[in-house]
Amino acid sequence: MKQRYIPLEKRSKREQREYHSAQRGSWRGVNPVTRKPPNPKAYNRKKSGQRYEHEPLPNFLFSLVIYKVMKYSLYRSVSVERRAAV
Repeated sequence: MKQRYIPLEKRSKREQREYHSAQRGSWRGVNPVTRKPPNPKAYNRKKSGQRYEHEPLPNFLFSLVIYKVMKYSLYRSVSVERRAAV
């Protein structure tokens, strides 16, 4: 005997759930979220911080200037003490 068709609205909640779960397919590992490339003109907080992280030259120049100033001031203080001793 052939089973009669029962409309989905008249089925029980459990049967409706089974029907709907069978209708849904698998994404097979694909994330269905829409993706778009980042806007290159927009401000990126992470990218702006990286610029100074990878440039050691300004820090090197700053330390070199400090070294020269300290050396010059030390030289001046020694020469002033020599003049005072003479």
